[in-house]
Amino acid sequence: MVNKLKKNFILTNMMVMLISLTTIFLYIYLSSAHSMKEESFKTLEISKVRISVSRGIGSNKGFSILKVEVDENNNIIGTAGDVFLEDNAITELIESVEDEKGTLLEYHVRYLVDEVNEHKEYYLIDISFEREVLLSLMFRLIGIEVIALIVFFFISIQLSKMIIKPAEIAWDNQKQFIGNASHELKTPLTIILANSELLEESDLGSKSNYTRVGYVKQEANRMKSLVEELLFLAKFDEFADELIMEQHNISDIIMESILMFDPIAYEHKIGLQSEIVDDIYMECIPNQIKQLSDIFVDNAVKYTPAGEKIVVKLYKEKNQIIYSINNSGTFMDDSELEQIFNRFYQKDKARGKHKDSYGLGLAIAQKICQVHNGLITVDSTPEKGTTFTVKFTHKIF
Repeated sequence: MVNKLKKNFILTNMMVMLISLTTIFLYIYLSSAHSMKEESFKTLEISKVRISVSRGIGSNKGFSILKVEVDENNNIIGTAGDVFLEDNAITELIESVEDEKGTLLEYHVRYLVDEVNEHKEYYLIDISFEREVLLSLMFRLIGIEVIALIVFFFISIQLSKMIIKPAEIAWDNQKQFIGNASHELKTPLTIILANSELLEESDLGSKSNYTRVGYVKQEANRMKSLVEELLFLAKFDEFADELIMEQHNISDIIMESILMFDPIAYEHKIGLQSEIVDDIYMECIPNQIKQLSDIFVDNAVKYTPAGEKIVVKLYKEKNQIIYSINNSGTFMDDSELEQIFNRFYQKDKARGKHKDSYGLGLAIAQKICQVHNGLITVDSTPEKGTTFTVKFTHKIF
């Protein structure tokens, strides 16, 4: 959780910095290009006044400027100024000119056209140096941006440690509290359950007393289940990186989970079908894979109406192992799908029906998938019902 916050903080900072620098440098580049373009056209306008075939071109601020005079058939009559193009290139350039002024990048030229009597005068300015300057500017700006991003990346790492520190402390305290509270609650709950069983076996004198003891035992079991789930989540967050995985046949593990729920599904008049490909092996923690399947099948049985069916599939697809479970007759809208993996989330309409559920099952399933490089997706439609799909990519055999 804390690492995820740090990554999001750094990523957000880097994106803001990248967008800001790119915007600023792009503005600098484009404004420089525009200024140079306007300056070159301004120089050409001045040259139209100063130019003279006899005197040549006057002050041109360091630009190479060429005047070309042509007749009505575009034949060159004369030239003046700095000749930086070959005659054939000048001819091709003149033939490609369409407007009174513009830029021809293929010739590295910017031009103005002036009509004098029956002749045309073309004023050309060499922009090769301008393009070199802009290219040099672009590389410098990119270099500055890369260096700035690298520096800011390390600054963001340090900032993330400082800013996320309070959240990290709060998160550690929460995990420690849940873990300690769960450990402390397990002992009295075990004692309550043990004594409840002893009381059931003794003579309580009346049926009502037996009923009360049964209620105590039932609620104690519910509390024990909640404590075990909380303890699992607390331990999982703390020791997820230390878990050791080995190669196991998950086809057998999933099938064992399905068979365990088969009598319950039959009792609720729900069809439970399995399409499990044999001998699929994967590096995993077997009891967690079974717990994952138990959570999905248990939820499917709880929320599938009588007369509908549940279909569990396990198969390979390219470099992935796909586990999916579909239960017909149930549908969740988008607002529910966005929240179902949140801890303690329950569908309001199901609260009264499933009092033994605390809304932690799918949160645990998501944690198990994360440590096994699995991704859970959910699809729900009124026609096809709800389908949970898990895709594993962890060392398939």
